[in-house]
Amino acid sequence: MSGLPSPKICQRILALWVVLGEPDWSETDRVRLINLLTQHEQSFNDLPAIFHAAGMIAAPLRQKDKLYERLWRFFGHLNFDNEPTRLETRKKLDALLNKHNLEWNGPNGFTAILVAYWARNNNISTGAVTSQTRTDNELEFNALDFVLTLLEDYQVMSREYRLITGLWALHTYVYERFEYTPRLLVVSPTSGYGKTRFLEILNQFVTHPHTTKNTSVAAIYHRLARDPRTCYLLDEGENQGIFNDSVLRAVIDAGYEGGTVDRVDAEFPVHFPCAIALRGQIHDVPLAILSRSHVLPRVKGTPRKRFDRRNPGPDFPVARELIAKWEATVALNLDPEMPEALLRDSRVADNCRPLVAIADSFGDEYSKAARTALVELSTDRVHQEPAIRALTACKAVFDAMDVDRIERKALAKAVIEQDDYFSDWRGANDQGTPHELSPGELSRLLKQLGIRARSMRISKDKWGWGYIRAQIESAWRTHSPESHDTASHPSKIIALSKL
Repeated sequence: MSGLPSPKICQRILALWVVLGEPDWSETDRVRLINLLTQHEQSFNDLPAIFHAAGMIAAPLRQKDKLYERLWRFFGHLNFDNEPTRLETRKKLDALLNKHNLEWNGPNGFTAILVAYWARNNNISTGAVTSQTRTDNELEFNALDFVLTLLEDYQVMSREYRLITGLWALHTYVYERFEYTPRLLVVSPTSGYGKTRFLEILNQFVTHPHTTKNTSVAAIYHRLARDPRTCYLLDEGENQGIFNDSVLRAVIDAGYEGGTVDRVDAEFPVHFPCAIALRGQIHDVPLAILSRSHVLPRVKGTPRKRFDRRNPGPDFPVARELIAKWEATVALNLDPEMPEALLRDSRVADNCRPLVAIADSFGDEYSKAARTALVELSTDRVHQEPAIRALTACKAVFDAMDVDRIERKALAKAVIEQDDYFSDWRGANDQGTPHELSPGELSRLLKQLGIRARSMRISKDKWGWGYIRAQIESAWRTHSPESHDTASHPSKIIALSKL
């Protein structure tokens, strides 16, 4: 037998083998396993040794057990080159396992029996894993690998979104260790994008899940009183009152960092993870929720495997067991090193910090991948504070028009064209009827940043209220988190007399 691959690779191989045991396994699953073995100079026959190195406990040893021998022969035939023979072997193997009430996995399952039979024939004790293949800390089974494999099978998502989803699911087990628990926001423009199915699958991973299509503030704090670690999965968010119920939004916001809901008879603490799926546009989402969320836009597509919520299959309980073991043993750095791009906005940093810390617990590969994904998916979002967002749009307008001054009405119109968020403006408190941003409302937003409209000559024959480039660029340098990366536009300002 050749030298075994690294502990991390052994864990990945075991994870793929577990997937191969699903009732709806496919040839693609087997090919992925074979390719990974080949990549690390291993063969199919090395699998029992790899399972042993990955910490798989052997089934109880029974001398002269014909069943063990039969299962071992079936295992050897699972990799026959002839596909019809290979598939017929798998069919007979499944029938034999069913006959003896054996599972593919589990303490006395097929995998554990393979380890036991291999160990017996190689004179290896299964009471403890040998020091040559395992150390105390390096072979904790990689629960994240397993979760990501299942997400790849049952969801159509980019690699980056899949990683963020997996890290977010794990964070629900350890969210109390962090100051903030970011929300997961799943958005699609219309129905038919699989948002409900996504939450059904998420329900299989997160801790203490509660999925609902309609809830109230009272329902939330009473449930949290019974089960403080509830993870809320809010389906059809557009019908939950999130857009217009300020009290419900306040509870969701309070749960982000831990707060209380005061009622006449009691004070209810609220601190809980929450995922929201809704139909609409991202800019429809109230800013208070949007700024506290990792956003996952949905795309249409057909997953590799169909998920049945009535019969999810044996892999999801295995995933939960692995996550529980990870939770019980993991030591997290609550203040991990963060990329500079994520630190420019404190809210973005707060949202990303738990996911970065969790990724770090799974080694350098995930540590780097998580930071790269979060930088790519978080820093290209427009700043969510209305005043800063208006300032950003104003600067873009001045840069595009290449002028030194713009009338207030013209600037408001251009801001709407620049950022359609302001075409459905609901007011600074997010509670008004959607409408186009008015010149007066733009003035009030800019006034928060010290920018005031002034009377000026707009053109040769026209005076009016407007803004000059110097005001916008000065405020941009002071308030924009991106200002130190953005070169100021060459000034074309004409000296004005004191007005």
